[in-house]
Amino acid sequence: MAGAWKNKGAFLYAKLVLAAALFLAGAGGTIFALRVFYAWGSFVSPFSLVLIALSVPLPVALATWLLHSLSGSDCFRKGLFTAVWWFFVGLYGVILCFVLFGGGRRDYDYSYLRANLTPFSSIL
Repeated sequence: MAGAWKNKGAFLYAKLVLAAALFLAGAGGTIFALRVFYAWGSFVSPFSLVLIALSVPLPVALATWLLHSLSGSDCFRKGLFTAVWWFFVGLYGVILCFVLFGGGRRDYDYSYLRANLTPFSSIL
């Protein structure tokens, strides 16, 4: 750990704990976001969207910036950005599936819908 961090000051461990706390806050926001999108699908309120936008990417971006500024290793920085990139790609994919496929709203009855197999019959 001695070679990976360029700041050897007294606040190094405090900054590392702050970065870990920010990552945990982002994880909590992620759980909240997944629960909201699972329950509501594409019918999420604008207030919930703002809350999700502030609770997931903001703490993760701040923690990433903090670890990037503390690190002296290019390999660590590249791995950090790669991990954060794939985290957001995966989160986007899961939320997209919840929005497109309804999440927990699978109890709707669409049996009354019928296909129109007679051409031009519905055009008056």
